[in-house]
Amino acid sequence: MTKITVVICDDQPLILSSLKLILETDPHIHVIGTASNGQAGLEMVRELNPTVALMDIQMPQMDGIEATKLIASTTQTKVIVLTTFNRDDYLFDAMDAGASGFLLKMRNRNCWPPQCIRSQPATGCSPPKSRSNSSSAIPVPRKALPQLPPPPKPSCLRP
Repeated sequence: MTKITVVICDDQPLILSSLKLILETDPHIHVIGTASNGQAGLEMVRELNPTVALMDIQMPQMDGIEATKLIASTTQTKVIVLTTFNRDDYLFDAMDAGASGFLLKMRNRNCWPPQCIRSQPATGCSPPKSRSNSSSAIPVPRKALPQLPPPPKPSCLRP
């Protein structure tokens, strides 16, 4: 079974530990490292070579956009940018830097982090084609990850 390895980069300890806990509920995902700033995240990605890096935008030492640009240009790791702010400029800066997806931390339950990491092309989630084609939809990863079966619905979301 192919596991998706993940490094999480976020300067908020509660977000960092919560994402790690949530992602580890999926048997196909293995969190191999966490970092609290962009510079540490970049170094960790270069050292551990994960499948995916979850990257916060606003962090000390190096912001997530700069870290994404360096990761995308020097590694095979796919970056999903995380933010609390629903701003088009963040979305497009992230995509221009080479991010494979964009995820709001305060997204509704239809976008559970493990599902976003393992998303299939058939989900129809993709980034806008250009700055002029902006919408409120939040893109998730492109065809960058291994094809895996759909994740189980988390017990907390089951009716």
